[in-house]
Formats: sequence, C-alpha cells, structure tokens
Amino acid sequence: YIKMFLGALKVENYSSHTLKNYRYELINFSQSLNKPILKASTADIRQYLAESERLKQSTIVTKLDILSSFFGWLVKEDELLRNPCIKIKRPRLPKKVREGLNVIELEQVRAACKNIRQRALIEVFYSTGCRLDELRKIDKEAIDWETSSVIVCGKGDKERKVYLSEKAKYYLNQ
Repeated sequence: YIKMFLGALKVENYSSHTLKNYRYELINFSQSLNKPILKASTADIRQYLAESERLKQSTIVTKLDILSSFFGWLVKEDELLRNPCIKIKRPRLPKKVREGLNVIELEQVRAACKNIRQRALIEVFYSTGCRLDELRKIDKEAIDWETSSVIVCGKGDKERKVYLSEKAKYYLNQ
C-alpha cells in the first residue's frame, strides 16, 4: 500500500524529496505496528506520535500530516472505511515571520561576491524574494525588460510574477 500511495503521489508530480520523506515516515510507522497497516487504529497513531515527544512540535505535525494523507488516500481507494487520523487534533504551530537582511548584512553578502554572475544572483534573490528552485528555473529570455518582471514557477507548479530591481537588471545584463 505504501508503494502504491507513493506511486500515486509521483503521478501527481510530488517532488522526489517529498516522496523520500513520505516513504521514510510511512515505513517507520508500519514497522512500529505489530499488525497490518490496514488494521492501524487511532490509538496506534497516537502511540506512535507520543513516542516522538522529544521531537519538535513541527516534526510531530509533519508526521501526522503524512499519516493522515496516506490513510485518506486509502479511504479514497476504498481500502479503508475511515481515516484513523481524523480524531487526532492537529497541534497549532506558531507562525514564524522571517526577517530579511539588514542593510549591513546585504552589503556584506554583496561584497562577498566573487564575480558578476554571483552578484546578479544575489541581486535577483534580493529584489524578487524567489526561492532557489524558482530562480534556477528562470529563463533569461522570459524576462520582460520593459516592466522589469518575470513569471516564476514555484512550489506545486504555481506561477507568480516577480519584479527585478534596477541593480538586478544591470547585473543580469552584465
């Protein structure tokens, strides 16, 4: 069932990193059970999560999300009548606000650049707020130089428009 579930996620274009994490977690859970995975109960899942008490709350939430996704898929596939994770309340996590670089830190990063290519990369990062993978996928031909914008493809193949600063455009042209 785990193999079939991962195959279904692969078809849905989940990243190899996500698939690897799901596989690891589901195998750990199945090995902790003393019965077939289809016989797993809410109590089994609670017990498994309780054994992870030394872990960060966010890790426990991730474990629960993976198990819930797996059992939800089994329900959709008519292998189970109900998802045993439904009764488990998902712990709330505090929202983290990421802080950007201050002016001094930004100048230190700029000064550390060894060539024009690195400087262009830093300027595009800073002006657009792109993730590394989004930046990697940008095709220079796709940049609209007049509006200083480019469409990037992010997580889940979601597209969004980002804007380049004048410095970013300058170093990209260099």
